[in-house]
Amino acid sequence: MNSLGKASPEDKSGSEIRLVIEAEPIRGFSSKNYLKEAEEARVKRRKLAAQKKEHTPYVEAEIISLDSEDESNTVPHQTGLKPNVKSSTSTSNVHQKSPNLGSAICVDSDLLSSDLEVEKEPDLYRTLLPKSSGKRPRSQIRLLCDLSEPGNDANNVDTVSLSDLIGLADLLETYQFNFSVQLPLFLTFLHENFMKTDHKIHFITGNTVFDSPEMRDAVRSKFNISDARAPLPNRFASHHTKMMVNVFENGDAEIIIMTSNLTLLDICGLTQAVWRSGKLKKGPTTTTSGKRFRFDLLRYLARYGLSVTKKLISVVEKYDFSSVDVELVASAPGIHDVQGSPLNELYGYAKLRQVLDRNDLLISDTHSRHNILAQVTSLAYPYTSQKGHVSSVFSHILCPLMFENWRKDLSPGAQLFENHQKFFNYSPNLIFPAKTDVAKSSLGQVSGAALHFKYENSTIHRAQYEQTIKKYLCKWATLGNVTGREKLTPHVKYYACDNGDDWQLLKWVMVGSHNLSKQAWGYPKPKTNGLKMDIASYELSVLIPQGTRQLTPVYGADTLSDEKCTPVRFPFVVPPTPYEADDMPWSMD
Repeated sequence: MNSLGKASPEDKSGSEIRLVIEAEPIRGFSSKNYLKEAEEARVKRRKLAAQKKEHTPYVEAEIISLDSEDESNTVPHQTGLKPNVKSSTSTSNVHQKSPNLGSAICVDSDLLSSDLEVEKEPDLYRTLLPKSSGKRPRSQIRLLCDLSEPGNDANNVDTVSLSDLIGLADLLETYQFNFSVQLPLFLTFLHENFMKTDHKIHFITGNTVFDSPEMRDAVRSKFNISDARAPLPNRFASHHTKMMVNVFENGDAEIIIMTSNLTLLDICGLTQAVWRSGKLKKGPTTTTSGKRFRFDLLRYLARYGLSVTKKLISVVEKYDFSSVDVELVASAPGIHDVQGSPLNELYGYAKLRQVLDRNDLLISDTHSRHNILAQVTSLAYPYTSQKGHVSSVFSHILCPLMFENWRKDLSPGAQLFENHQKFFNYSPNLIFPAKTDVAKSSLGQVSGAALHFKYENSTIHRAQYEQTIKKYLCKWATLGNVTGREKLTPHVKYYACDNGDDWQLLKWVMVGSHNLSKQAWGYPKPKTNGLKMDIASYELSVLIPQGTRQLTPVYGADTLSDEKCTPVRFPFVVPPTPYEADDMPWSMD
């Protein structure tokens, strides 16, 4: 895919720099009538909003860009559609594999002023506000709008748009933690108030959000933006966390943890999920769950050691988290303890174990057969191998730690993992899109750029696939239109365990940025007897434990009619559908 950034010749005053974004159009957006109707609807909504003197959020994006999030890459990066006012052309490797995707079009923005704007040709698809399913008990996990096809209202019930998160008129300051950012796109979702110099945007990523000094100067002439890089320990590490901390004019704040990069492909063409704290007031935190979340968040932020995160700590520590009843599961680079008390500072798989333990969620009843699930978009290299036998994060670390009797000494290979399943009576489920899932998705093979699994590159890759992955693979898509995301390639990451009842109820569910890699979860550090672990990347997820009300998966909406249950929105169906004999997992190789 060509990703072009152009700077038009400056006018005589030298004040005009035009940022142009070009990318391939999504299939299905060629209807001129639809675009005309969408534009007319947009104008009508804006008039109504103006009459009511309130901001009506909307999402405007039609174009898909390719973005890679493969944790095996040598450096954190921002690929795909990258505006650059200095370079005139660049070519994506993925586009070379899929050259016949259509002609280039431009993203527009009417939120930027005339001397820093994205061209308005042609008009773009804009969604209506998502429909609501009512005021019944609601899922804390929300899905982002599906913008891959026009007229998707039925699939967007209770969903969230990026404008809902950052497009509010009273947003005063925002801290954006992410892996990949396409800055001009991000700016189009902000309210015009953000051009005021007292409104601040702070980016914390693994790389700069500016592609050139010219772009930096052009953007900073209109927006108050700071740009910080998270310290990374090695070339395989990444800043993979996706979090927003928003501060509003009335002093309220909101924490948002999500799965989406701030790129066109992620926002418009992939399945994404969001957790929101809701508006927080300043004051003391009184609940146990709120204190735990606040404490864990502050300790995670302290791991950065940056001036901007030190400032954010001074902001966050003032707020009352009593309403928050989820657990934070974070990863941060370093050598960490594996065991500790319920309040010890732990990360990665040790943190997951601590959270399950202190919420009484470890599996002790092995008479009922439990299901353990991981749905991810990247399956990385095994963390160890021995004479052709491998140990993978899912099979040899995550599954064993979920039991009260934690076996930390599983030998590499398939046999010990299979014996462990028989002894503790559970079934592993590993959801990763098959080639047919991607081929039949709304964007086709283009969306496969978001998925990473190398299983034929080497003997070790093939051994991992055969020993610890192949037998447990399940498809992303199921027949019918149950979730509304069957044809939208995932970028979400879900982990879950049922109550030993074939997925009728959940013990817990976790959603966030963690893929299945040793960089994300960590791995036992050699010669420490399993007491220390090594983590390379920054990750952030939230875990919802079952409480007094039963935790129940829901599809197509965030609500449930049974008020005795707590709904959790799932973009895929459980129990998941196992691969058929001729199914193969998607791979770009």
